[in-house]
Order: sequence, then C-alpha cells, then structure tokens
Amino acid sequence: LRRSELAARIFQWEREGVLTCAVACASVLEIGALNILGATRLAMDRALQELIRKNPDIVLPSAERDTPLWADAGHAPSAKVLVDGRPLRPFSWQHEAIVDGDAKSLAIAMASILAKTTRDAQMMALDKEFPAYGFAQHKGYGTQAHIEAIKIHEPCPQHRALFLRNLQTEQEAAQQASLFE
Repeated sequence: LRRSELAARIFQWEREGVLTCAVACASVLEIGALNILGATRLAMDRALQELIRKNPDIVLPSAERDTPLWADAGHAPSAKVLVDGRPLRPFSWQHEAIVDGDAKSLAIAMASILAKTTRDAQMMALDKEFPAYGFAQHKGYGTQAHIEAIKIHEPCPQHRALFLRNLQTEQEAAQQASLFE
C-alpha cells in the first residue's frame, strides 16, 4: 500500500478507538532558533502533549524520574516512548531510542508514515502558495530543480536560513573548484 493509504488506515484505527496518534511540527523560525535537532525535540514534545490531551489515560514517563515508570512495581502502567535513531538529549520524556526503528517497531513505522505524509501535505500546500519552487515534486529536498528555482526566484519565507547558507557554501566551493579546472 502507498504511504497515504497506510496513513488513512492509521487514522481510521484512531477513529475506531484502536490507537491514539498525534502529529506535530516546528516552524521554520523554530528550526532556525533551535537547530533541526532542537526543533525535532520540540515537535516530538508537542506530539506527546497532544497524545495526553487526546487520551488522558495515557501516562508518559517524565525524564525527571530515575526509574522508568513501566519498570516500577505498584504504579499504573504507562506508555513507553520510542524514538527512531539515537537518544534525544535533553528531552522531557524517558524514551527508548532504536536505530532503524522504523524497520524494527510497528509504532515507529506508523509514526514515520504519519510524519512523512503530513510533511508531504504541507509541501503540496506550500506548492500552491509558491508554485515557482516545485515543492510538490521535490517535497522540500535540495534537488537540482529546487536549487535552480531558488537561483531564479530568490528564496521564499519558508526556505530555512541554514539550508540557504549551506547552498551558498556549496555553490562557492563549486565556483572555486572550476577555477582550477
């Protein structure tokens, strides 16, 4: 099945009460202020807060506790926070990091599907607002077509400053290299 079909199925399971899910984002300004890892932590924290809002019965283990709640005898069972990749430091929640988690954990795989389809939908909307950049095709990745569009049309407000600086550095390096050919 395609990602969008899988995302629809996941949301259907939520409507049926089988699971609870939440997707959250960080803005371009937040990414610029916090860097990509800090913005990732912020978005994950927002998603976890939304899960708690949607289902108050979910108990998430706070990072302030020394022992994971799911290991404490005598406490109500809590959800286990899983993240794909390396541990997030600092992070508000106790979590288990799983390298290649989307291939090893159904929960992480479903979260990855929801994250990717949400981002793709955002890129489709951005394409309608800024059609000259081709966001619907490249989904915001630094493809040659995207880079050429930026050269022709100048950056739009949704282009991250670090992406543009890296792009400029790459272009300068290529120009320097061409001098020695």
